[in-house]
Amino acid sequence: MPTSEYKAIYSTLYSTLEKLDHTDKPKIIAIDGRCGSGKTTLGKQLASKFDCTLFHMDDFFLPFEMKTEKRMSEPGGNVHYERFKEEIIQPLQNEIPTVHRPYNCQKKALDNPIQTAFFIHSIIRVIGRAAPARNSPFTWTVLISNLTTTFNLKLT
Repeated sequence: MPTSEYKAIYSTLYSTLEKLDHTDKPKIIAIDGRCGSGKTTLGKQLASKFDCTLFHMDDFFLPFEMKTEKRMSEPGGNVHYERFKEEIIQPLQNEIPTVHRPYNCQKKALDNPIQTAFFIHSIIRVIGRAAPARNSPFTWTVLISNLTTTFNLKLT
């Protein structure tokens, strides 16, 4: 896709988010989409433009010992949602800094802790189609479709 089309899409998304960004209430934005759809690129651009923190759900892969047949059959079952909620979502909702330990798939262990200051807005780059649907902690969900190359903004 030509760069001008990407710029037009990002511009539309930015203006939409700016219109919704007029409160002091913390917001958590989820970016969802298939592999290679541009989640990381968009997340970095939004984090820069809106001065917010970018978290990656890749840091919350499910450890091997927790991978049961039932868990892996669920959509997004390869994500350790319990740890994600405890280390990222709850601190953000309480407006305090986060401390999380990324899961290192090569070592099959948690890496050193990463502390992140609290910002009024946070962005979570989720693993393709892995955003939890029920009881979602996300204020906004941006779905990127690499088939139509459009953004679908869902207010949750």
